[in-house]
Amino acid sequence: MRPIIITLYSSLIVIYTVSRFWDNLFFSYAVGILAVLSLGAASFYASGLYKKSGLVFLILASILFVYNGTAWSSFFLYFDSMIGILSLFFVLPFLNSIIRAGQYDTSLRRLLQNGVHDLHTLYTRSFLISHFLGLFLNIATVSLVHRTLKPSLSGMKTKLADIFYTRSILRGYALCLVWSPIEIMVIISLDLTGYSYINVVPFLIPLVLLMFFSDWIFSRRQYKNLPLVMENSGSIPLKKILRKTAQMMGMLCVLVLTATLFEYLFEKGFLFSVVLSIVPIAFIWALLINRRRRYLNIAVSRI
Repeated sequence: MRPIIITLYSSLIVIYTVSRFWDNLFFSYAVGILAVLSLGAASFYASGLYKKSGLVFLILASILFVYNGTAWSSFFLYFDSMIGILSLFFVLPFLNSIIRAGQYDTSLRRLLQNGVHDLHTLYTRSFLISHFLGLFLNIATVSLVHRTLKPSLSGMKTKLADIFYTRSILRGYALCLVWSPIEIMVIISLDLTGYSYINVVPFLIPLVLLMFFSDWIFSRRQYKNLPLVMENSGSIPLKKILRKTAQMMGMLCVLVLTATLFEYLFEKGFLFSVVLSIVPIAFIWALLINRRRRYLNIAVSRI
């Protein structure tokens, strides 16, 4: 069943992309039919909240379709409104994979574990690492940083440790969602308002910095004088960390500029432009850092 789902979703994204450039009724129907088939195949794997909420929305939409007296021949034409978001989720693993192939996540995790002697330093580093990794790994960042922190906080009371996790990891991750160019709420907001990301980001970055420094001041008062003993996992040169971080930010800047250029040239919206940009930029980046084979192995295994 899994190969069938992969084939259906891949075909759906490809034909949807073609339909955005070539306005043809055949492609519109093809997108709708493939969407329905993909929905049916995915229902075998969905469970819990996802399956129940999806079923509720499908039933309500069908009722509204019948209530409005719309011709049944147009039924398949109403399944393309959310394909753009689905396309983004489909291509995001290609961006996540370059972070793992280039071992950017490993370098940042090792930075978290070295040279930390008090809880304030640990808090600040986990906050920043959650923020940077959240730009690329999305929600997977939370569990990754949590696993790294857990051995160091094993001697702390469970309630206090949970508070530390919540504040350092979730705040850092949540803050990146305010300005991340691949965050779905940011992208949808740009498409709805018609603004360009480059026009908005100068106002978002100062807000993010203000929130970070405010949180840093409060955490300093709370954790500064609390000592901490962490297991050393091996030293890592600071220059290497800075280089890896610069590469990550460079890739993000290239992604934003490329998506903005596509949006200007094709006028298809920022969401669709990001979808078009992610795969080629991630692959080119893998070539530049000599990780092509490892990148392809990771990317293919995550589809």
